[in-house]
Amino acid sequence: MSHSPIIEFRNVKKSFEGNVIIKNLSFKVFPGETFSIIGGSGVGKSVSLKLLLGLIPIDSGEILFNGKVISGLSERALGPIRQQFGMVFQGSALFDSLTVLENVAYPIIEQGKYSDEEVEKRARQKLSVVGLSQAADLLPSGISGGMRKRVGVAR
Repeated sequence: MSHSPIIEFRNVKKSFEGNVIIKNLSFKVFPGETFSIIGGSGVGKSVSLKLLLGLIPIDSGEILFNGKVISGLSERALGPIRQQFGMVFQGSALFDSLTVLENVAYPIIEQGKYSDEEVEKRARQKLSVVGLSQAADLLPSGISGGMRKRVGVAR
């Protein structure tokens, strides 16, 4: 195991409307290590992940990724860092008005570096990996909860 953590939280604090959710959270995650965050409802598990991805800002402290402070970075600076993470939200966070294929294609399109044909090819490959090629033209409402989770993984 490497001596340098890949992820580090240093005295991180986060509150919403005066309600402190996370106070002085510090931990390190090393490459190859399995790290779990467990706890009851409302204790900050999902908030911690959103802080790590820069989806919400911290109030104080620092978050480091590969030894570099990432808390407080701009959306533009966070882009390449986020591409190194994979996250499936609890409700899969699919766009209900887009087909399964369009949901998977969305982040590929956002990268802005592929032709329409390449976007579709990549999205179909990802659906194939999770065993959902046959669901490409369906809306999220037309598939099971487990299938929606797999679409989230493919995305």
